Amino acid sequence: MRLPPAVRAAALAAVGGSRLQKEFAWMSWAGTVWRLEGQDGAVYVKRAGDLKGERDRTVWLAGRLPVPEVLGLFRGFGDDWLLTRAARGVPLSDRSLDWEPRLVAQRMGEILHDIHSVDATGCPFGVRKPGHVLIHGDYCLPNVLVEDGTVPLGDVDSLSDDELIARLVQVRGIGPWTAQMFLMFQLRRLDVWPVDDYGVRKGWATAHGLKEPLKPREMQAEGERFRPYRSIAAWYCWRVVDTVLPGKLESKRVAPKNPKPKPARTPLAPNVRNSKPDRAPLAPRARKRS
Repeated sequence: MRLPPAVRAAALAAVGGSRLQKEFAWMSWAGTVWRLEGQDGAVYVKRAGDLKGERDRTVWLAGRLPVPEVLGLFRGFGDDWLLTRAARGVPLSDRSLDWEPRLVAQRMGEILHDIHSVDATGCPFGVRKPGHVLIHGDYCLPNVLVEDGTVPLGDVDSLSDDELIARLVQVRGIGPWTAQMFLMFQLRRLDVWPVDDYGVRKGWATAHGLKEPLKPREMQAEGERFRPYRSIAAWYCWRVVDTVLPGKLESKRVAPKNPKPKPARTPLAPNVRNSKPDRAPLAPRARKRS
């Protein structure tokens, strides 16, 4: 494989050394990808006709989700070349994890929830509409990276909520929402305010009669009044969403279209069997004289 000079120079600067070991990674309709290994690590380079959109999406997601670090976008040989640093972790489908199916399914759902919980304000791609959430275009086990690492929790009591969340999200596959749920339901922390959780925002909007849920940064400000018991406030927001009020229940009952009137019932005739016998009673029979 022949690399444009600018791509080769940037890759060598990222991995160190003077030589690159090239390995074909995969090819699809979206482009061709190679893995480049050097003295101090590895990078990936993708070649396609137009990669500006992918570059912009990856840069925007940095800091919101664990994504590869973009090292540069170059033009050469009539195509775009996107250079990224290798992300940590292995695919969720990798047998080296040796996870039980239950754990794989649980982590799969947690990561998907983290993606849906990202505040999409200012997102440079997709359709912006109220209620829309960020999605993964091809969410499946091989496309999700996780780390089979452990988080040291021996000093958990001495860590603040923010410090503990920062430690948890270092593990590939654990995002802010998953860390917050761990603090609330496993460690019983009382001052966690998961503003990216749609259920919390929806419950707040319902309780306050708002047409649309507030943005996460607006929810952050609203939660300040509940310190140091914001976890309890979040719990109440979830309960509001789960509660069906009588007024809402009645409003969901739809009257039938053009209801047909029921025919009047004909009253039953009185029972006249005893009042007017069908025949006269028989006379007593005369006894014979002997």
